[in-house]
Amino acid sequence: MRTVSGNHSDSVVHKRLHLQVGREAEVDCALAELYVRGLATERLVKDQHQAEIFNTIYTRINEVCMRLFKLGFMHVFAICSTLVVIP
Repeated sequence: MRTVSGNHSDSVVHKRLHLQVGREAEVDCALAELYVRGLATERLVKDQHQAEIFNTIYTRINEVCMRLFKLGFMHVFAICSTLVVIP
């Protein structure tokens, strides 16, 4: 048979266990959110890097075409202009 103090003790343990489970669920959710944000950040960095590479290639091709044009190679410039649209 349980005494009054035993029931009180069980109630306290139950409340503590409930709080612990709640905290663990909050931590799990926070970790999942951080993971998803990390993936999104990683994707943005990758996309930014690809855009920088494309911009560098475009700039180099444009520079080469402009140099050839200045040297008087009109036929080469015409070929380049079909590959790259110069703004």
